[in-house]
Amino acid sequence: MRKVLDDNFQAINEESLKKLIGTTSRFTGTPQEMAEFAAEAEQMFKDTDVYMRLVDLQLTDFSPPFADAQVTQLTLPAEDKDTQDARPGKAMDRLEFRDKSALLPEFELCTYKQRFHFENGKWKVHRVLSQPVKTEWPNKE
Repeated sequence: MRKVLDDNFQAINEESLKKLIGTTSRFTGTPQEMAEFAAEAEQMFKDTDVYMRLVDLQLTDFSPPFADAQVTQLTLPAEDKDTQDARPGKAMDRLEFRDKSALLPEFELCTYKQRFHFENGKWKVHRVLSQPVKTEWPNKE
């Protein structure tokens, strides 16, 4: 599950619709819903340059062929991906990113519940089950 989500985020970072769809369960939506998802992704690739990284994944339910996990995701403008201290508070117009695509969370660091589906011997990204919520970095002391 971690691997497919890493691959999903990498497909977004590379702006590869083919790779993005390849990480997604074929049962995620109807053909019309998947076409809308693809159109949203293409528009996001045109409008923004984003970097996503999986920070944490904690399995919360395992009921094959489904599994649920709590995901913590970092989303930054691509030009900030190599910043040494990629922490919230970076100069970034979140409204611009939020308004351009529903694929992007409102917060740089967020947590949400993700469902995965096991098909043809592989885990695939299925559906986000909860609204992303703002998450704080743990204190380093």
